[in-house]
Amino acid sequence: MREIPFSPEMMATLGLVAGLDGRELEGNSNTGLVDLMKEALADAFAKEILSEQQARVIYLMYIQEGLTQEMVANYMGITQQAVSLYHRNALKKLEKHIKTYCNF
Repeated sequence: MREIPFSPEMMATLGLVAGLDGRELEGNSNTGLVDLMKEALADAFAKEILSEQQARVIYLMYIQEGLTQEMVANYMGITQQAVSLYHRNALKKLEKHIKTYCNF
């Protein structure tokens, strides 16, 4: 499985999505958890859990560019509301996949 450079923002967001609020997702005490979540995310992308549009939104917001929803909307030529919907639905799918993959 190829390594995907997940941003700290992505890991924090997905930590909250996976119900890990209040836990630091970086550092020595939870390196195994961080690695497991990164595996789950890479697995989700490899298995194409997200639609093409959802994956693009997640990629632009968290992995490659760190763009805002408004910037993603302009880049993709869609409305900010559409970006918000793709983002929300992508996080729901990722939440389900992470919880299953990581046995949370």
